[in-house]
Amino acid sequence: MRRLLCLFLVTLLSAGAALAQTPRVDRIEITEFGIYELKQIETKDAPGVASGILKISNGRLIEQTATIPMRLGLSFGYSFRIVGSPARAMVTVRDVNIVPEPGLRNPKTDKVVYREEVEVEKPIGSVHRSDYTLCCDWTLVPGKWVFQLWIGDRKYAEQIFTLVKP
Repeated sequence: MRRLLCLFLVTLLSAGAALAQTPRVDRIEITEFGIYELKQIETKDAPGVASGILKISNGRLIEQTATIPMRLGLSFGYSFRIVGSPARAMVTVRDVNIVPEPGLRNPKTDKVVYREEVEVEKPIGSVHRSDYTLCCDWTLVPGKWVFQLWIGDRKYAEQIFTLVKP
């Protein structure tokens, strides 16, 4: 009986350890990129993001391209999947946007931003989207915009967009 109880406890502890395993990320795959049609619900201020964060109810890719015409209201970005284990485990992803010179000068704050950064919790295995909407005249900055996804101190994915005058 004692032996059976020990075996049960070892099995229970092993199962608990498996459930509590640290998430492992193997890679992040960019599944699509380009110009999106988005339905915006609201905008909220966010530290590290010059124009704030848009809450989106839905969106769809309308053109796969890395060349983006600078037009007010145009949204661009990419969808990605975090590959690793266990499935659905949450990981903290640092979403970074690097903007070319002269940067983004928000007229409300008069602050110039060359790098926007936000941390988000995302589950392993699902598809997620990171996008940017050219909401204001001061966001119309031509050149190479570099979008990156980091976990800890490692860059897992990068997508470069070139913004051009239409």
